[in-house]
Amino acid sequence: MSLKAEEFVKTFTKEEILDALFCKKCLNERATRNLCVALFEEKSDRLLKKMEQSTSGQKPKSLREFMQQQENFEKLDRQQEKLSKNFDSLEW
Repeated sequence: MSLKAEEFVKTFTKEEILDALFCKKCLNERATRNLCVALFEEKSDRLLKKMEQSTSGQKPKSLREFMQQQENFEKLDRQQEKLSKNFDSLEW
């Protein structure tokens, strides 16, 4: 029986994974950069998709619904901005 890499990684704690990735320099610099880029792109795409869904749904039936949609969009936008800012400030 073979075990997929994803299932194998799930047997470790978050702390163990971070320690292996960054503290012990198990990965080379290029692999670490690729990991950061992949994580950024995945989360960024997810946030952008949520933002798009929040504006392309049904038209709000009330001012309250509109305000809630607007608040949700702004929250997602702030998360996207923070993610981008953090990514841009990474030291390569």
